[in-house]
Amino acid sequence: MVRHLLAWLIDSVLPRHTDAERGRGVDVPKLGEKLSPRTLTALPWVHSLFSYQDTDVRAAIKALKYYGETNVAKTLGVLVADYALELLAERKALHGWRHVIICPIPSSAKRLRERGYNQAGLIAQVAAEIMEVQYEPHFLRRAERESQVHVDRSKRKDNMKGVFTALPTVSGMSVILIDDVVESGATLSDARRALVEAGAHHVIAITIAH
Repeated sequence: MVRHLLAWLIDSVLPRHTDAERGRGVDVPKLGEKLSPRTLTALPWVHSLFSYQDTDVRAAIKALKYYGETNVAKTLGVLVADYALELLAERKALHGWRHVIICPIPSSAKRLRERGYNQAGLIAQVAAEIMEVQYEPHFLRRAERESQVHVDRSKRKDNMKGVFTALPTVSGMSVILIDDVVESGATLSDARRALVEAGAHHVIAITIAH
């Protein structure tokens, strides 16, 4: 929260960062044209909607994540919901999905204090409302670990091992995990492990970018 107050004060006297300006300007039609969903080869249950190399996509994520442009979450949430609804119709018909919930990857307590919000949670909340499914931001708990940004890619899996625990109330549910960016997949994999161990019947993930 303090960080965003300082950002607001700086923005009042200095030009806004280009990512913040560009990210604020993206909308559903503009990003919709760039939609290129894919599943990860090593993690076929992870669905990613865009390439992080796209300048508009990257700016939208950074604007939301680092510059307090929370309205961007509405745009991203709509795109997640559109994709997830098609996916969910198939899963319900072919795999018997029931009791569907949307669960964001939780921020660490440190990041939450710094930003004042969880960007994945904002996106997930919009998507859940559109899809008319349960939004459950508290089913996953995250222990404090070093940020993956500062960890060598080869060590990220070890860094995230056992970082998540899930509440037993997730038992019997079908879970759609939401995150902004997937790289190695270590974070999503440990979250899925925790949910499955707690009794979730099905778990997939949707991320904005890869």
